[in-house]
Amino acid sequence: MNIQIIGAGVVGQATGKGFARLGHGVHFFDPNDKVVDQLRAEGYGADSNVAMGEADVYFICVPEAVIEGVVKSW
Repeated sequence: MNIQIIGAGVVGQATGKGFARLGHGVHFFDPNDKVVDQLRAEGYGADSNVAMGEADVYFICVPEAVIEGVVKSW
């Protein structure tokens, strides 16, 4: 299963890395370039701009206050 994680904070990384350990393809999106670089260094796909890809499942792991803005940016 291909999974996209929007927001790579504590919850997003725990979710994505957990699914990756189970053998699923995971790609992270986070506006923080340091987080993106760290995830890439660990071998994960990661980008700073949210882009709809060919995922089976999307997890939105951002603070409640910014969910609407994230969804509108798609």
